[in-house]
Amino acid sequence: VKKAFLVCIGKIKPVPYDELVRQREALVRHPDDLSYRPLVSFIIPVYNIEDRFLRPCLDSCMSQTYENFEVCISDDNSSLPSVKETLSEYEAKYDNFHVVYRSENGRISENTNSALSIAKGEFIALVDDDDTLEPYSLLEMVRYLNDHPDTDMVYSDEDMAAYGLPVTS
Repeated sequence: VKKAFLVCIGKIKPVPYDELVRQREALVRHPDDLSYRPLVSFIIPVYNIEDRFLRPCLDSCMSQTYENFEVCISDDNSSLPSVKETLSEYEAKYDNFHVVYRSENGRISENTNSALSIAKGEFIALVDDDDTLEPYSLLEMVRYLNDHPDTDMVYSDEDMAAYGLPVTS
């Protein structure tokens, strides 16, 4: 277990949480040793999300170290022009980025189901349009599936420690 303190000019000071995350990323092995590599579909329902939230979400999905994934998005008839512009840009740039544009607002349930309807993955990963993922998030989940082949579902949620909130296991 690594200690979360650095010795700095004879003083002990806490390591910032972001630095611990970067250190953890450096230790994560790449997917070369995985025997099971399922296609995972990120399911992202979007509606009138500002670019300042949407782009970091999309970039974090597209930056995964595990590469056998697709992004499946449903736009719930957004009225913000930037939503369609951004989604069209990503769809043109990435072969594994797919969008369905709904002609009427169906709220979260129908919107999510529309994204699911274009998914081809063996597993899905539900992502909110303002979430961001660490680059190794999907790799860790697939590594778990490799280590536990009878697993049908893996659950992950926000990293509450990043907000300074108590974390229990």
